[in-house]
Amino acid sequence: QALADFARAEQLGLGANLGFEVAARVRIARLLISEGRFDEAMGKMYPLSKRNVDHPAIEEVMGLAALGVDRDTSSLAPERREIVQLAGKAAWAGGTGRPEQALAGYDELVRRFPQAPGVHNARALYLMERNPKEALQGFQEEVRNTPGHWPALLMLANLEIRNGAPDEALKHLERAMELVPVSYRWIIHASVGQAHLTAGRLDQAIPRLEKAARLVKGNAQIHYYLSQAYRRAGRKEDAARELAEFQRLKEIEDPLALPAYQPGARRQ
Repeated sequence: QALADFARAEQLGLGANLGFEVAARVRIARLLISEGRFDEAMGKMYPLSKRNVDHPAIEEVMGLAALGVDRDTSSLAPERREIVQLAGKAAWAGGTGRPEQALAGYDELVRRFPQAPGVHNARALYLMERNPKEALQGFQEEVRNTPGHWPALLMLANLEIRNGAPDEALKHLERAMELVPVSYRWIIHASVGQAHLTAGRLDQAIPRLEKAARLVKGNAQIHYYLSQAYRRAGRKEDAARELAEFQRLKEIEDPLALPAYQPGARRQ
């Protein structure tokens, strides 16, 4: 109910009181974090990036989300709280357009706590578009340190697909599927479909992409990949339908979020 109430409040406007907006967004982000919905929690903070505000509570939320920690910081050991604080400062610097400060923060994080779960993944995510080669190394380091870190396995696979190594990607996706929460399996199905599409295996790509589309509503990129798969399979009507759906959804999504999967998409 709290999430629905907040969504309505966002539509109506949270008003001009910055302190109230910070408190409201932090509260709802903490709720999302407790449910493991880390990307969505971050998304609730980003509107504040335009308000020129730095706040310890915002940085704490960003740190918990960046590291995938679903507990309140009061229950964490002192060292883990410091890690969350460092990650949050770096993540918020990145979200507010301070790239040098963000990268310096992530560099400090992995230098001081190289074995801590999530730190290499957080830095690699920041580097995904800026330095894909270094990001790839970061995801690999995360998987070495924390073999059960399914988001790192997923992102490592996505970079391997981008680099033209779909079969290597599938090995990591198979492992990720064993670890991912049920509500996020659609992401793995979509990436498996993309890997097979890259490899030219349309008979395997199409069923996976169709399954991903059934499991989640509102993700433009899945429909784009489906349109490409159908087109290559000679299914012109299906391709046209999926391309139209991609274009419809893209208009209502943040175009800067493509081609990443939309964290706010509705799961079935």
